Amino acid sequence: MKTTTKIRLEKAISLINTAYRELDEIRHTAQI
Repeated sequence: MKTTTKIRLEKAISLINTAYRELDEIRHTAQI
C-alpha cells in the first residue's frame, strides 16, 4: 500500500471517529 493512501485512510478514519463522537454528544444533549 502506498504511504499517501495509508495517510488518507488514517485521516478519513479519524474524521469519522470525530463525527461519531459529536453525534453521541448531540444525542446526549437531546435527551434532556
